[in-house]
Amino acid sequence: MFDLRSFVMRGIRNMVGKEPEYKVIQYSAGWFDKGVLTEEDLTEISTLLGAEETLEETPEEETEEVME
Repeated sequence: MFDLRSFVMRGIRNMVGKEPEYKVIQYSAGWFDKGVLTEEDLTEISTLLGAEETLEETPEEETEEVME
């Protein structure tokens, strides 16, 4: 039997890193509103989005040295 939830989650997992974050959230929220995704699914998606952020390079903060 076809499992719509698994199908949608596979598509969302593949979107992460390829589509802007807001699109992934919007798409996920739509399927949540339809009752296809659960809160646990949204938590997983949020974690995936957070993991993607850590992979991006962030500029290192420059520290000022105090001269005495």
